[in-house]
Amino acid sequence: MTMTDWDELKADVERFRDEARVQAHLASKDAQDQWAELEDKWHEFARKAELAKSGEGIRSAIEVLGDELKQAYERIKKSV
Repeated sequence: MTMTDWDELKADVERFRDEARVQAHLASKDAQDQWAELEDKWHEFARKAELAKSGEGIRSAIEVLGDELKQAYERIKKSV
């Protein structure tokens, strides 16, 4: 992935996160608990995405984590 691809992936995940945050705030306790778990993954993803710009070693792992985050945020949005 190029730096632009990484920036785009991060922006996509961040957009999903922002949308899900609004929904989770209005949602059930279960969705709020899921949100709290995802926040830890989000911070891990954001940190690793920055590191990946300079190295190849963790790029595929970050892509997988980014996809997992997007899917999880989407599940929260749909559960409300």
